[in-house]
Amino acid sequence: MIDKKIGIGLIGSQFISTIHAEALKMVSDASIVAVMSPTKSNVKKFAAQFNIPNWYTNLDDFLANETIDLVVIGAPNYLHCEITLKVAKAKKHLVVEKPLCLNLHEADQMIAACKENK
Repeated sequence: MIDKKIGIGLIGSQFISTIHAEALKMVSDASIVAVMSPTKSNVKKFAAQFNIPNWYTNLDDFLANETIDLVVIGAPNYLHCEITLKVAKAKKHLVVEKPLCLNLHEADQMIAACKENK
């Protein structure tokens, strides 16, 4: 039994994040607490649509939210590595939408960052 709901933060406010938001609404032990996207109008609309209390246009501000336990990365593929490195450094769990990254070098960096930050 989980003592508290897992706080989920979504990165992205387009199609794939909509799928994740719809699915996560059905998980009783999880709550979407924040969403981040660089486009203010999109992220604001997405937050309202899914009743998400916090929205951000800046990744560092998003990652500073202490209620986020797990981040779901639904950003464009070329950003997966850069975002993962920051999420790992913030010591948050993460789920990365496929593809994981663009090449083996990025994969190695992502794995190392996650291991280093547990």
